[in-house]
Amino acid sequence: MKGSVVLVAYQDDGCNTLTLKNAKRLEDMLSEGWNGVRVDVMPGLGGKGKYEVDGNVCFEPSLPPTLVYILAKDDSAPAAPSDSDFMENIERMKRRLEEDVELLKPLRELHGDHGHIRAAGSCLEGALWNIETILSDGD
Repeated sequence: MKGSVVLVAYQDDGCNTLTLKNAKRLEDMLSEGWNGVRVDVMPGLGGKGKYEVDGNVCFEPSLPPTLVYILAKDDSAPAAPSDSDFMENIERMKRRLEEDVELLKPLRELHGDHGHIRAAGSCLEGALWNIETILSDGD
């Protein structure tokens, strides 16, 4: 059995534009018979926002979380699941993340939106953003 890790994330292209990276690679590997063993989320990076360097105003955006796909392939295994199965799994993951966002709301109301609560909320919202981009074919 072979294994691989694919990171799907937005990357700043240097012009303050976020571009989705590795979605096509993930799609190709799944089409080649790789199976998703696990999906995880790594927290995004908080950007500096607006700051000044030698009199010039700069802006560094924050990056949303990264989806980490752990894939496995057994050459004797049957073909990859159909596109509809893959989309069902993505939709199911989206629903679970939306439920988690709802579960976080009472904590935000009780303790405020700061520290670990804010980080957890940002991770969940960023993961939903990535999933919605995958569901919309990267548009």
